[in-house]
Amino acid sequence: FQKASVLVQLEKFDQALMELDRLRLMMPKEAPIPILMGKIYKKLNKVEKAHFFFNLALDLEPKDTQRIKSLIDSLQNNNEFNVDLEFY
Repeated sequence: FQKASVLVQLEKFDQALMELDRLRLMMPKEAPIPILMGKIYKKLNKVEKAHFFFNLALDLEPKDTQRIKSLIDSLQNNNEFNVDLEFY
């Protein structure tokens, strides 16, 4: 996850997504992974994919419902949000 976060900071989004996809297969119940993937897709203006990953994170992490819903709302309202790379 740290490697993917560094790749995002370096704006190497495709490499970060590949790394996160591998992590998601190894650890499918970890919500920060699809959250970061959603943020990357939002930054790349791939709203449908971002929405998919935010919803996946919502299913995985009910205690952070409010934060994840605000990310989803930002997609629907087409608002820009601060793409912070750290979730926790």
